[in-house]
Amino acid sequence: MIGRNIASARPATIAEVEALLQAQKDGRELSFEQQTTLDYAKKVAKTSSKSAQSLVKELVKLEKLTPEVACKLVDLLPVNKEQLTAIVSKERYTLSEKEIEQVLSMLAKAASERPRYKPEEPSVDEVGLAVDVVSAAEAPEAASTELEKEAKNEKKEDEKEAKGEKKSKKKED
Repeated sequence: MIGRNIASARPATIAEVEALLQAQKDGRELSFEQQTTLDYAKKVAKTSSKSAQSLVKELVKLEKLTPEVACKLVDLLPVNKEQLTAIVSKERYTLSEKEIEQVLSMLAKAASERPRYKPEEPSVDEVGLAVDVVSAAEAPEAASTELEKEAKNEKKEDEKEAKGEKKSKKKED
């Protein structure tokens, strides 16, 4: 059962989730859900795990921001006042102009340090399949003519086989 032995719970950023799942992957094989989550976290995480944790701690020190909102801010890294207020708008408080500027400056510093997503190299089979799909998409008339040629060749082979069967039946009679 999932979550059977939970000792404590706290909000986590996507970068922290990525680090946790990567550590588990080194020790054992991940389940499908965990592997899917790890792939998503690699694509979406905008900061490293350590910088995300320190940034959440700094944001929570502002007293108005809860750990949940701080994690959401670190995950999304808003770049302007409108984005920041949209994230915080569901809370029961509003941030002053000074607090908004302070939060935005913290987030801007973290955004400048963020790692870039580097996708894994595809296997040879995936590359071959992708090339076939792309070539068919780029030149549909070429793909259709190839299919027509294949169909004609198959039809000729079928006709030859049918003629060969008729000749053998005549010889038997």
